[in-house]
Amino acid sequence: MSGRPRVLRSILLAELLVVIVAGAAVAANLYADRQREVYGGRAEILYEGQEIRTAAEGERQIATQLALLESASTLEPVARWFGVTIDDLGDDLSVASEADSNVLRATVANSDPALAVQMTQAVAESYIEQVRAADSPEIEQAKSFLESGIDRLSTELTGLEERYRRAGSQARAPRTASDEQLLTAMQSLLGRIDSLQDRLTELQVLQITDAGARILTPAYLLDEPLEPQPQRAAVAGGLAGLFLACLVLLVVARARREA
Repeated sequence: MSGRPRVLRSILLAELLVVIVAGAAVAANLYADRQREVYGGRAEILYEGQEIRTAAEGERQIATQLALLESASTLEPVARWFGVTIDDLGDDLSVASEADSNVLRATVANSDPALAVQMTQAVAESYIEQVRAADSPEIEQAKSFLESGIDRLSTELTGLEERYRRAGSQARAPRTASDEQLLTAMQSLLGRIDSLQDRLTELQVLQITDAGARILTPAYLLDEPLEPQPQRAAVAGGLAGLFLACLVLLVVARARREA
């Protein structure tokens, strides 16, 4: 008779574990199902790049194009047209390449399905314009202007740093108002240099693009929303419930050993 309660406790424990796992999965599914739907627009772009000799060159070439596709120079005109910030557009954009091909894929998420498609098409067209601009002689002029600006500001920064070091080498009280002004000026110059350097890097990426590109598949709406994904949420909830059930099982097993 003593074995019967033990069997009943085991059955109850098994049922409890099943309830925990199933409950977590159902709860996650219901929560995801109540979230606002986010749609995705997608476009495929064929990059007709330079002749490559090795797989590493091909990977580097595609990585460069993906960087250009999501760069500020590509997103800025699109963000301005749709009245959003570059950062927000960058957060909504995802880029990838099709395996073993020169096909680039751009996806823009938006709660409005029509806007998702329009913004995706605009990003693809802006990228094409960036690729075409790479052959422009204006690129070299812009690079030269930026490089000279960086050199000039760097020289100014070096002078300020030297003045600050000389002031700091003198034995005197903590920072003066003059010291604070020097620090503020140096920080301002560093910010301006970083801004020019970022723009120069974008132009260098453009110049690497000595090729062409065309939209292979105009932007279209994905069949399923990007979010929510109740089935994926249910799986994640089920795994979390399984983890919790294992913890419960460990606690029960430990209690039995100590009893």
